[in-house]
Amino acid sequence: MMYDLAARITTGEAMPTFGGEPEQKPIKGSVIVVSKEDDPQGMMRLRLRAAGADLKKVHIIGRDRSDKSDDFEVIDRLDTPAALAHLEQVIGEIGDVRMLFIDPASDFAGDLNIYREEHVRKLLSPLADLARTYDLSVIISLHLNKDIKRKPRQRMLGSVALANVARSVLMVGHSSVAGRRLLMMEKCNLVRDRRAVAFAIEEDEEQQPIVEWEMEWEDVDVDAVLSEKAAHVTKQQQAGFKLRAFLADGPRSARDARELTRKLGYHFNTMKAAKKECGIISEKREDGWWWSLPIQEDNVIDFESTPKRRERLDAE
Repeated sequence: MMYDLAARITTGEAMPTFGGEPEQKPIKGSVIVVSKEDDPQGMMRLRLRAAGADLKKVHIIGRDRSDKSDDFEVIDRLDTPAALAHLEQVIGEIGDVRMLFIDPASDFAGDLNIYREEHVRKLLSPLADLARTYDLSVIISLHLNKDIKRKPRQRMLGSVALANVARSVLMVGHSSVAGRRLLMMEKCNLVRDRRAVAFAIEEDEEQQPIVEWEMEWEDVDVDAVLSEKAAHVTKQQQAGFKLRAFLADGPRSARDARELTRKLGYHFNTMKAAKKECGIISEKREDGWWWSLPIQEDNVIDFESTPKRRERLDAE
């Protein structure tokens, strides 16, 4: 997911849109990644490339261990004045950094204890100062423990101050019913309403993971999703169920499908995404586009196994 965001920032590609809201493009610029999770020359490069990032604008902070280009060591701490000064120097030299991604925070705490509030504030306050000074976003990944009886914020591996200091806290959960991941706002100081969106992790032609976003805001309970009590079906999937029932008696015009979408309160791009996922067939006739169910034995469609066909979204 962070690679998808990095790709959009480094190329200026529009952010995902949900609920028919206007398209927004990020301020194009560079991204700094501070991570020990993925090998910079291996997995990180492959996944950034799969996401469509401009690799020349993605920077890893560290030092060369030898003359070999792939013998590189990522910095191991951000808790000292020297480390912070080096980070600020790099930001200044690059000049157009828009995002700093730290993955995860615990790997770079150095001598600080992330389970102590005062230590967390000592770690994050200088990063917040850098964000204000250079007009960039600082995104920090955290892991949750497996105790589903606790509230989401109490499951973070570290002090609750990690959430208290942040302007926004997003959590990722999984709906076993929908077979989708959900990106959910747990804290949102910057917007009025807490929302959620659904996404899936697909593979590109080189079997690298890429993010496929759905197009509607989802109404979910963060606590219920993370405690595995929610049986959430996304709006795109609901649209797919409605669309298959709509076409059960035979082909219908795309105009009729638009009217169905309006009555359901969805954006038409959501219905077209559901159409693609269900394998619905488009046929151009003299009076316009018509939609019909794919022909399968006994007219039974397996929603999960139906191949996803890539189509132009502007084709009705």
